[in-house]
Amino acid sequence: MFDQSFNETSLSREIRKSDFRKYRALHNDSERQKQITDACTRGKDGFPDLSAFTISTIRGKCVVKVPKFSDELTLRKINANILKLANIRMMDRDSIVANIEALLSEGIQYRIYRLDIKSFYESISLADISSRIESIKFLSSPSKRHILDILLCFQRSGRTGIPRGLSVSATLSELILSDFDKKISSHAEVFYFSRYVDDIILITSGDENRRKFTKLIKSWLPTGLTLNSKKQVIKERSRVHNEKGAAAQAINTK
Repeated sequence: MFDQSFNETSLSREIRKSDFRKYRALHNDSERQKQITDACTRGKDGFPDLSAFTISTIRGKCVVKVPKFSDELTLRKINANILKLANIRMMDRDSIVANIEALLSEGIQYRIYRLDIKSFYESISLADISSRIESIKFLSSPSKRHILDILLCFQRSGRTGIPRGLSVSATLSELILSDFDKKISSHAEVFYFSRYVDDIILITSGDENRRKFTKLIKSWLPTGLTLNSKKQVIKERSRVHNEKGAAAQAINTK
């Protein structure tokens, strides 16, 4: 059975090999144990305010970080619990590019839509994401309480949406867009769909009306979210002869 509790064993599993390069002190057994013990305490007390976080502005966006490694361990465990209980699987960009290139090499007629959600994290409704978290079957009460406390404190500080930069941020975005993903994937003209956080790429048969289809996609977005009209790329071919690199271009063009 999956252990959702914040104990020494479960939290120690959240330590990664890369952490030993970034936090040299972890090579010391007593220091590593201290970090795990502190993470256990945070798992018990939760995040009642934003004192555990630092907030900065990067390229005009609010970014939240946790200075303490022990707090990062606790957040990773919360994230692992949500991923497991909500059955979320996230793809990386390299996998998406590889899949698309393999698909386009078949030489079929296609239309590629490369779309972006405007101010994604900032525009997510607190009510919507809170409802999503509460609806996750079997997710432990402490995990729900901790993440909801973080979101509420973030809102009370005058910010909106989901805080960028935390290990749970991308996972929460997956929750809020799960229904949206299902609707696009089930559309009759769509034969490939993928999304990397707020970056959307889908391939259709090319037979649909572009304007109506884009309007339909907008209508499926959760309340408060909209497409960025300045970051839309649509490419099409009636017959593909050489599409090497086409997927990478579609993914990286903004």
